[in-house]
Amino acid sequence: MTAEHILRIPLADLSAIRITCKQPSCGRSAEMSVRDAATTYYECKCPFCGGPILPPRSTKEANPFGRLLAAWRAFEEAKGEVDVEFVIKTEPAT
Repeated sequence: MTAEHILRIPLADLSAIRITCKQPSCGRSAEMSVRDAATTYYECKCPFCGGPILPPRSTKEANPFGRLLAAWRAFEEAKGEVDVEFVIKTEPAT
């Protein structure tokens, strides 16, 4: 029998997200608040190399980081009515 280890992180405890460029010539990462990501990645391009970090999208389609920020704010505003946690499976220590 294998024990499952999980880590639950409440939304209120998350202060930053990490975004890593997967362009072969870059690979750099940035950690920032969701609010800053919505601004920094407005054009869905890496701030370091300028390469695309998401597939090309219609100009009418909302930026996914902006949508993430809007969802984040909605959950924060509803914190008295709902708790949101991110569940992360971890490997047990050997």
